[in-house]
Amino acid sequence: MTTQGCEVCQRCGQPYATVYRVQNHLWERITGRSDGGGVLCPTCLDSAARQQGMTLYWQACEDEFPEPPGSGTKNQTHVAHD
Repeated sequence: MTTQGCEVCQRCGQPYATVYRVQNHLWERITGRSDGGGVLCPTCLDSAARQQGMTLYWQACEDEFPEPPGSGTKNQTHVAHD
């Protein structure tokens, strides 16, 4: 679901425009979803990770969607806005 070009977080219901990537194994561990689905804003993802005893580290990039070293896109869950 989008609102004016933004995704809407399925946890807090707030729109957000931040584009980020989470590796599938982390997404599953944090959200409990093995299908790679779902949409969480960065704040809610961070809160959910902390509830699981995890600390996330974020990296900012401009004008690109970099590939994490050694992990091709086939092993990634993309959480992004349209």
